[in-house]
Amino acid sequence: MPKANWKAEVCPKKAGKGWDIVDAYSIEIAKKDRVSYCDLVELSEKLSVLEGVMGEECNIFVQMKTLELLGNEIQRIYDINLDSVKNIFLGIIEDEEHHRELLLTIKVLFKQKEQEMLVEDPLVRYRGILHKK
Repeated sequence: MPKANWKAEVCPKKAGKGWDIVDAYSIEIAKKDRVSYCDLVELSEKLSVLEGVMGEECNIFVQMKTLELLGNEIQRIYDINLDSVKNIFLGIIEDEEHHRELLLTIKVLFKQKEQEMLVEDPLVRYRGILHKK
């Protein structure tokens, strides 16, 4: 495997959802003066989700590196260029990132709408219109 020359500013993009989760947890915990038992239970549940996400990200990374190495070997041994296949996989990855961005945008829009509804009618939450948080 080649040595990685990573730059810190690239990490959030490369780590994807896992980085966002860790960042959100860090901010959440940093806001607390003291961590209670309930906080620890909630954190352990969130870390369990994070473990699954990071496992998935690592799996994808290993698969991509494996495909890259196999592609290089196939090209070297059989003199076949697999750049088009590589471009297909890169397109799939870019689509996934784009879908994440779209879902985040939708979530932000829903939150904004909830806030607008609360400003218009502060009791809307208690009338069952908004989901419990």
